[in-house]
Amino acid sequence: MQTVIVHYVDVNGDKTVATVTINGRSDATIDTAIADKTLANFKAAGYVVVDAGDWPATYDTDDATPQQVMVRLDHDTTTQ
Repeated sequence: MQTVIVHYVDVNGDKTVATVTINGRSDATIDTAIADKTLANFKAAGYVVVDAGDWPATYDTDDATPQQVMVRLDHDTTTQ
């Protein structure tokens, strides 16, 4: 079993605001549905994506070390 851990980080204070764990088989395509839903919830709450992270297409073969993805978010601001 392979693991990808997605960290959602608010750039204001550099604080992790959510973490999602995705599991699958070595060399299988990573199903990002739960991560996509989490990101959609942040966008609905007024966040914008600053950096979507470096997403691997497939799980690796290293059982000992989870793959890590960092998604950096900022609060959406509007100038009037």
